[in-house]
Amino acid sequence: MGLEFTKEGHVAKVGLNVPETKNALSTYLLLELYEAWDECRKDDVIRSVVLYSELPDVFCSGMDMDDTLPLMTGQRLPCNDTEKFLFSPEDGFAGYGGALLKNRNLSKPVIAAINGWCLTSGFEMTMGADLRIASSDAKFQMRGTKLGLQAIGGANIYLPAIVGNTRALEILLTGDVYSASKMLSWGFLNKVVPVGEYLMEEAMTLAEKLAASGPRSQQGIIKVNKLEQGLSLEAALQLEFETALPVVRGSDPVEGIKAQRENRKPNFQDQPFLTECEVTNNPESYFNNDYIEICTHCGKIILESQDRFGFPPAKIIFCTECVEQIKRNELSQKNSISRAMPRVTIVRNK
Repeated sequence: MGLEFTKEGHVAKVGLNVPETKNALSTYLLLELYEAWDECRKDDVIRSVVLYSELPDVFCSGMDMDDTLPLMTGQRLPCNDTEKFLFSPEDGFAGYGGALLKNRNLSKPVIAAINGWCLTSGFEMTMGADLRIASSDAKFQMRGTKLGLQAIGGANIYLPAIVGNTRALEILLTGDVYSASKMLSWGFLNKVVPVGEYLMEEAMTLAEKLAASGPRSQQGIIKVNKLEQGLSLEAALQLEFETALPVVRGSDPVEGIKAQRENRKPNFQDQPFLTECEVTNNPESYFNNDYIEICTHCGKIILESQDRFGFPPAKIIFCTECVEQIKRNELSQKNSISRAMPRVTIVRNK
């Protein structure tokens, strides 16, 4: 189970098949997707591609909340080369973006065949496709704002270009669910077909039709279509990344995910940006904390820990780094206390 990658003549089929997680995008599945797109790009025999789901009721349930989401939001550090490749901020999450067709650098037409639930990152991946067909039971949702997240896989750039700015903002800001018929009327879908085998039949018929056409002309058309927007693709995607990274690495995603686990409404506080020194390698311990504290001096988010020092009801808090600086008399504790924030305790980083 994972990714089903097959070839039929000049058509490549990329199928999501992880029943236990409803095709959630784990690090393993993202790497498989990245490698599949790379294979499609390099193989001259392949002239068109169909992206689809092997599951009957879901296309993709979005990011894996226990695996990739803690990496994206900075709740744990990458622990192997694959995770570093997928979620390195220095590279703009290049591996993750490549897996989701974010850069749209596959010059061969990609057809997304969408059935059932198509959520957030899975929704973003279909935006990177060139053509989209859906079964009548398809439901689309960008859930990011409900979890305190900002889309970082290309949605802020591609969705307005596909459905128009006003409709794109509605989809991105509300986090509402949209039917296949609505998305067809808004121009996101090329066609809607009845539930069942019709979806893959329609997608493969279209893929074979495209594969029978001149590959160079199609590649030229696709290239021009992707680059004709006013702002260069690189500049637009860089802007999206720079604005979204502080959001996905902030406190709102932690609260949003925690609230979902506890079946309650989130209480977003928009706390400061997480940095590497505050990240834990145990995401469960992070998400299960009753609350998150902020270093009084530097404003960094600190995880509550049993390794306490000082007095629990204290109104000031310092991260380990600042404590060490205080010990070396490099900070003025008096000045730090003057900036104390409410409802905080003195804790030590894990």
